[in-house]
Amino acid sequence: ADSVPHDMIQLICKNAANIRLVRTRSLEQEYTKPCSEEWSWTLDMPEEFPHYMYVLLRAADRYRTLNGAYPGEANPLDESELGRYKEVLSTVCHEMNIQAASIGEDMVQEIVRYGSSELHSMAAIMGGIGAQEVTKIVMRQFVPCNGTFIFNGITGKNGLCHF
Repeated sequence: ADSVPHDMIQLICKNAANIRLVRTRSLEQEYTKPCSEEWSWTLDMPEEFPHYMYVLLRAADRYRTLNGAYPGEANPLDESELGRYKEVLSTVCHEMNIQAASIGEDMVQEIVRYGSSELHSMAAIMGGIGAQEVTKIVMRQFVPCNGTFIFNGITGKNGLCHF
């Protein structure tokens, strides 16, 4: 009664090469102990790597915490709001030990211009990717992604980043 069925042993042996232990960083670790030295070089190539979006969105999240709304949510073309967002971005970059100047001005303006709008097609893509990862965990069949998934809907580039 306490023995493992022969079928289960065969299944485990058959899939032994695919066993993985996935350890992730907690959100607290991500926010308090950034490992930006491992990926900050990617900010020099925004066309290839979407890591800059992570920094911009962290700053937008901080802006919302401080001001009660995302940058550009009320007035997308407001220069004073752009200035306030740049100050928050500078603080976040300093905390992450990266240079704020490494993030292009056009990217900063785009975050304020879009004012936390969400396109339905982008929401559908992200929802599908999230559902796929949840399915992997629930079914315990495939190895889930370990990191932060970033998708740039303009270029179609994506990246699995470890922050």
